[in-house]
Amino acid sequence: MILFSFSNKTSAEAKAKIAADIITQYNPIGLAGIIELDNRYIYHKDTSPIWNGLYFQEGLGVTVTPAYLTGSVSLEWLPIAIFKLRLGYDASTYFGNYKLSFDSTSDFGDSIRKEYKGNEDTGSSNAALIQPTLQMKLGKVILVNQTDLTRYSFYGDGPNFLVNQYDLLVEKKDSIIANKLQVLYEVINENDKKILIMGPYYEFVRTDNTDLVSKRLGGILYYIPNDIIWGRKNPRLFIQSGVYLSDPNRKNGFFIIAGGGLDFGI
Repeated sequence: MILFSFSNKTSAEAKAKIAADIITQYNPIGLAGIIELDNRYIYHKDTSPIWNGLYFQEGLGVTVTPAYLTGSVSLEWLPIAIFKLRLGYDASTYFGNYKLSFDSTSDFGDSIRKEYKGNEDTGSSNAALIQPTLQMKLGKVILVNQTDLTRYSFYGDGPNFLVNQYDLLVEKKDSIIANKLQVLYEVINENDKKILIMGPYYEFVRTDNTDLVSKRLGGILYYIPNDIIWGRKNPRLFIQSGVYLSDPNRKNGFFIIAGGGLDFGI
């Protein structure tokens, strides 16, 4: 899982790598294991940071949770250091221990989901993603603005389906727009080996057809204790926490997301 990515190093990482992460969260409760295979081609190096390390990247990924399995493919392009474009497509299957379909968008919170215990439903979905990101580093301050434009197709009972990533309902054919603004500070950077970055962020999410909105305000901490641990690269720990400013089910509620991972060079 990449919360943000900005560096002025020319070619610090392997051309191909496997990234493995485990993520857990509260409100809503969740657990996921993610494995991504990325192949990066750095096509331009320059003495100017804004033109240095430009790349194309292709990726394959698998996400496993107690509720569903997702396979994904992606393409990423960095044409200039301040702008990154990612295109993605994923397909998911739901195991039947997760409430996927809802009749109404007015109430689909945890209390309603508990009523369906033992009567969850199976299904499948696919999603197409366009993700432009603006990023800039000014001294020790890192600014990141990421927008996710996702088109969903669900196959199941319906008529409304729960998107686990945002905990919002969509129709069988529907779209979600999400924007996250991060203002981060590089507290520690010891030659790009030991890194500590933290700061606030604001997230806005809106569904199209079901017209649901969620807004969150929180903080991010991202820590790399060393560039290599146990022979593996980029060991990392990350925490996101904050409150829901607006949400159909969780307004003023506290949330936390935490996880860690390693990279395996190929």
